[in-house]
Amino acid sequence: MTLCDVIRVTDLVLRTPALAPDHWQRPHKDQPLVCSLEIHTHVDDEADTDNLLADSLNYGTVTKHVERHVRELAVSSSAGEGELSGIPLEVVAEQLAKVVIFRAKAPNVRIELRRPRALLTADSVGVVLSRSRSEYSLPSADSPSDSLDAYTLLPTATSPANDTLFVRQLRRHVIIGLNPCERHDEQEVIVDLEFAAPDDGMIASNGARMGWLGWRGAVKRAEEHFTATKPLTIESIVVSLSSLLLTPHASPSPIPTAPSSSSSTSPQLDWNIPRTTVRVSKPAALMFAKHPSVQVTRSRADFPTLFAPPSTRAYSTTPSASGLQTLHTAYIGLGTNLGQRVKNLNDAVSTLDRLGAETGVTKVVETSWMYESDAMYHEEQERFLNAVVKIETTLHPLRLLTLLKRIESTLGRDFSTFRNGPRVIDLDLLLYEDVMLDTRETGERDEEGRWLKVPHQGIVEREFVLRPLVDLAPSLVHPALKKTPTELLSSLTSSPSFASTVHRVFPLAASLVHPYFRQTSSFLPFASDTRTLIMSILNLTPDSFSDGDEARSSDVQVALSEARKHLEEGADVVDVGGMSTRPGATDIGSEEEIRRVVPFVKALRAGEDSKRAVISIDTFRPDVARAALDAGADIINDVYGGREPGMLEVMAEKACPVVLMHSRGDPSTMTRLTTYDNGLVEGVRREMEEMVEKALAAGVRRWNIILDPGFGFAKSSDQNFALLRRLPELFASSSTLREYPVLLGLSRKRFLAPEKKDAKERRMETAAAVVACVASGWCEVVRVHETKDAREIVQAFNVVQQYCRSRIIPSSSLNVLVVILQAFASFALTLATRTSHRSPDPPMSLLLPTEHLAEFATDADTASHAADDLAQLASLFSLSRTPITATADPSSRRPPPKPPTPLDTTYSTMPASSLVKSVALAGAGTLGSDSNRHSSFPSGAIVKAVDYASPSSLVDALEAVDVVIATLADPDAQIALVKAAKEAGVKLFVPGEFGNPTTNIKQSEVHPIMYGKKQIQDLLKSLGLPALLVFNGPFPDTTFNAFLGFDTATGRIRLVGKGDTPISWTTRLDVARFLAYHLTTLTSFPSASEPAILRIEGDRKTYNQVVDIYRRLHPEQDVQVEYVPVEEAEKIAKDVQGDFIKSFIEFLLLSWERGATVDDGHELDNARWPECNPKSVEELLKEQA
Repeated sequence: MTLCDVIRVTDLVLRTPALAPDHWQRPHKDQPLVCSLEIHTHVDDEADTDNLLADSLNYGTVTKHVERHVRELAVSSSAGEGELSGIPLEVVAEQLAKVVIFRAKAPNVRIELRRPRALLTADSVGVVLSRSRSEYSLPSADSPSDSLDAYTLLPTATSPANDTLFVRQLRRHVIIGLNPCERHDEQEVIVDLEFAAPDDGMIASNGARMGWLGWRGAVKRAEEHFTATKPLTIESIVVSLSSLLLTPHASPSPIPTAPSSSSSTSPQLDWNIPRTTVRVSKPAALMFAKHPSVQVTRSRADFPTLFAPPSTRAYSTTPSASGLQTLHTAYIGLGTNLGQRVKNLNDAVSTLDRLGAETGVTKVVETSWMYESDAMYHEEQERFLNAVVKIETTLHPLRLLTLLKRIESTLGRDFSTFRNGPRVIDLDLLLYEDVMLDTRETGERDEEGRWLKVPHQGIVEREFVLRPLVDLAPSLVHPALKKTPTELLSSLTSSPSFASTVHRVFPLAASLVHPYFRQTSSFLPFASDTRTLIMSILNLTPDSFSDGDEARSSDVQVALSEARKHLEEGADVVDVGGMSTRPGATDIGSEEEIRRVVPFVKALRAGEDSKRAVISIDTFRPDVARAALDAGADIINDVYGGREPGMLEVMAEKACPVVLMHSRGDPSTMTRLTTYDNGLVEGVRREMEEMVEKALAAGVRRWNIILDPGFGFAKSSDQNFALLRRLPELFASSSTLREYPVLLGLSRKRFLAPEKKDAKERRMETAAAVVACVASGWCEVVRVHETKDAREIVQAFNVVQQYCRSRIIPSSSLNVLVVILQAFASFALTLATRTSHRSPDPPMSLLLPTEHLAEFATDADTASHAADDLAQLASLFSLSRTPITATADPSSRRPPPKPPTPLDTTYSTMPASSLVKSVALAGAGTLGSDSNRHSSFPSGAIVKAVDYASPSSLVDALEAVDVVIATLADPDAQIALVKAAKEAGVKLFVPGEFGNPTTNIKQSEVHPIMYGKKQIQDLLKSLGLPALLVFNGPFPDTTFNAFLGFDTATGRIRLVGKGDTPISWTTRLDVARFLAYHLTTLTSFPSASEPAILRIEGDRKTYNQVVDIYRRLHPEQDVQVEYVPVEEAEKIAKDVQGDFIKSFIEFLLLSWERGATVDDGHELDNARWPECNPKSVEELLKEQA
């Protein structure tokens, strides 16, 4: 029977000398004891009689029993000191619970007992416990007893685990607050603390719980923490206090234990709680409110560093007795948002090397890329530049902290400002090998009294730290969290509330950076300004191939006039050259080159109207570069790519942006050096990789490098065109090159129009080349003579790009989705090979009215846009977070495959679903139309332009849409789409699966590209948005190609393992057909708790069976198969820091060898549509033959 009535007694004041010492630490003094209790019971009998019966349970009877018991408490005669010299509060509370239950005859009781004179700085300390009669063993009838000791808690009693110790209204006066005005005077904060019952089973001799015995010391440590930390926010203090209070404390002297207490060989802990709740209030914060407060509850699990597992190395700050100088690896986070931000970061790295050498051995071994981010904590300040550097050091962590603070001081940081405020430089020790250290626990400090915690506690919540950390160490395991930076970043960005404000940039000058034109492999959102930059050529030479001018080379004013014209027309960089590097040009000495360029650089830099102009010095000579930089230049543009002795050293010393261009020989020999043994692209790529590696080894920072493939230098005319056409292949397929910004210079080059002898007449050809450069997706900077032309071209391209970058084309025809999906797959892969490894355009979507089905389904040109062989160089169009790129050798290309069969009339007889009225398909580009013709779509198609960075535009576009199908390569775009779909009321979301089963994948077991699927699944579940996952195995129509090891041109086939594992094969067209059928026949939407799954299979064949079919169809070929051992493939697949694309391909081949059937212990869904008749592997190979 439920006891729904409650009897309460509130703040009953009692008095006793039997408690532990009072707030003056005086034992055996009378103290107030305040008791509040509540009993759940029934009062119907008393209500019916309107009288208290003889055996009634009532507040008067309860109060008398409680008062009598406290009055009779005996002063302890033990010789204990402190808390051991009196009766513990929890013991008194336990006794009173028995008094109420067994003497006042209550069925249960909740007691709050507090001592208001236990602390000078707090209102009270107390305990709360709840007990019921059923939790006690009763005296036997043979030996009745009136003693409370006769009633003991049963071993099965659960309520003691919920007992709570608390401290109320602890008051401190501290400096706290983000605002500058709050950093001058102390203000009051009020702290309320609750502590869960110790779980170690240790009981002191006086009955006290051992883990609560040291509560006075815990409060004292909390008070000291306020003084030591000077926090900015109460959010920070509640978490740091929780960490402190959860830290166990060993008793300084032996504590006598009760005979019944569990034994332990560990040191005795007088403070050891598993969970705490901390609330901090700030009365002065709000003018018209009593106070704001923040409360958190934390357990030991929330602070892994406090309870490091035995496998984690603890660390001592005491140097070893041997004195050996062991090198340790550490990662340092850098940030700046004041002054010349780029210079600040570069100076920090240089100073770290210089001062590090003075204090031991500390050297920077690698830098991340550079990132720009919004201020995170105190948002009303300028944007930050951030990076991470990897160092090797002999310094121990505390000494390294001292070095970092010394560097900050040297570079001018003002330590008097509030924390997380504006700063010239900030250096944070993020990770120090696998060390976990918190010197607040050990009591150690550095030379200035600072404490240190490693790993840095802010890593997990800071995107601006995780992204550069992923650049350097994507697979490094965080010693406390047991996750890699890649996993931590994935968890952060997949949060429903996450919104990125970070993007990668490259420096142009000491105080100027620019975002990449394309997205990088970090999958960052586009910045607000991603335009291609204009570098305008200003040759101070009389003999340059296109614009040599005696007056310009000898008269600074003439040169200044032209430079200002370039700037007025929109130049971002003025590239100044003092020596012609055209083929056959006459060499001049350094002195003459300096004489030509240095006076001009000084004059341009001094001009009021051009002080902020970015100046590049076009030279291969180190002394000329040094002189120009000293005169005010910002960038070194080296046509020799650092080959000249001493140039790399100047680049490293000056820490300026540098353009490294690929070239061979010199102006007199380059035209004879056009033979590349392994082919043009492979040869240029290999030499550029060597060029970059030498620069990095010489100390040139990664973030300062811009690459130029060197059009016109050691390349024939045909080779220049081929290189332009194959730019994506050159960069995307190289793990060394693909992340660097790219400069392209084709202005007025002879190969563009060899029949035009006057280079200035090649204006239109140059314009076309600029378009090709920008459209390639690999052009952050274009180098030109005609600034105005280039600016207008780039502006026009940007308008088109902004329009195409984020579009959703909704449609209400489900049947036509088969065409769209199939066309998208082909287009996406084709686009990847024609532009970049990752298209700069986030996707589009399409939705069509049902009545246009016949018109659209018979459009064979649109429905079958899959003829380009380059489109078949990747296996899974929807899985690639970094799409795969390759280019087939034209000489070895087989005929293009036959187009897929257009939709048959089956679709016209499909039952129309009354459930789903509209579907939005998120795809890419123009969904298969090379010509960008809207005539590729029926007249009823609705096109809506959206911005994936704008949630409101996405939500508006998805209004009244029932189902969203995502075939997006960009995970950030898909995350934005999921969130918008939820807000817009979408009823079903089909994420970009379309491959092997992913419901049980773990990040440690899959390639980073694949884990984005898990992110989307988790996000959908957390938002409560129903999902449908489609598992179909690899696409045979995009798998059998040289890029994936199935070279039909040579008959060479490479597979992993033995090739006997069954694989589910389903063409893209069949996947789309089945999905369209499923949605048109859907009768109810799935639950949001778990995704619905479609498991479909076109054919099931082992790889060996596929090879046998291919051999039978091509008897003229000598087909040879290479079987790669699984162990070798695993090694390649895990090398994500090396060749990222190769590692992904190897991962796919491995996954197929390990088992790629989509049923995975479940039934296939093919039976839902028996008429589907999917295409077999043999039928597909026959079509391609």
